[in-house]
Amino acid sequence: MAFYNQIFLVFAISLFFTTLPSKATFFFPRFQAPPLSPSKSSSSSSSPYTETLPPKGYNVPKSQEPPPSKPYSPSPSSYKKPLPPKGYKIPKSQAPPLSPSKSSSSFSSSSAYKKTIEISKKSTPVTSNGDVSIFINSVMEATMAKTEEFISTVIEQRLEDPETDIYATDCLETCKEVYQDAVDAMKKAEEDCKVKNYYKANVDISAMMTDIDTCNDCAISVYGDDSEFKEFDNWIHGVGSDCLEKIATHSK
Repeated sequence: MAFYNQIFLVFAISLFFTTLPSKATFFFPRFQAPPLSPSKSSSSSSSPYTETLPPKGYNVPKSQEPPPSKPYSPSPSSYKKPLPPKGYKIPKSQAPPLSPSKSSSSFSSSSAYKKTIEISKKSTPVTSNGDVSIFINSVMEATMAKTEEFISTVIEQRLEDPETDIYATDCLETCKEVYQDAVDAMKKAEEDCKVKNYYKANVDISAMMTDIDTCNDCAISVYGDDSEFKEFDNWIHGVGSDCLEKIATHSK
C-alpha cells in the first residue's frame, strides 16, 4: 500500500511541474506596440519599411553645402584691355615713318627723275622751197643730239637705280640698243639724201620711227603710261612725219 502511495506522489509532482510553465506565462503583461504612423504616399504604404520621424519640436538643420555653380563661359565682351597704371604715360613710337616703296610699275618720271631735255611738241614746219638734203641734214642732226641726250639722262640713269628690277633692266637695255639703231638710221638718211636716193632715205627714216616705237612698247609694259618715253616717242613721230613729207614732195 505504501508503494502505491509513493508512485502516486511522484506522478502528482511530475504533473505539477509539467503544467507550471504554461500557467506562469499567463501572468506576464503583454507588450503594447505603438501604432504605425500613417503613410504619406501611396507608394510607401506597400513598403515594409516606414519613415522614421524626428521627435516633436526638433528642427532638422539645413544643408550648408553651396548650390552647384554654373560652368563659367566668358563672353568676348568680358575681356577688357588692361589699362596702364594711373599717371603712366605711354611713350610714342620712335620708329621712323615708312617711306613709300619704289616700284618699277608705278614709276613716276616727274618725281623720280628731273627732265633734263626739252622736247618741242610742235613739229618742224615743212617748206616747199630749199634743198631736201639741207633740210634732212639739219633735222637729223638735232634729232640725233636729242636721242643721245635721252639715252644718257633717262635710260642710263634708270639703269643705275638700285631699285630697278630685272624686267625694267631688260627693257631699258633694249631701249638703249634700239635708240642707238635709230641714230644709225638717221645718219644713213642724211647720206641718202645727199646722193638724192630718196627712196632709201624714206626707208631709213621709217626704220628710225620703228626703233623708237619698239622702246615705247617695252616701256608701256613695264612702267605703264610713262610721260618721258611717251613724249619722246610722239616727238620722234612728228619729226619723222615732217621728213617723210619733205622727201615725198621733192622726190616727185
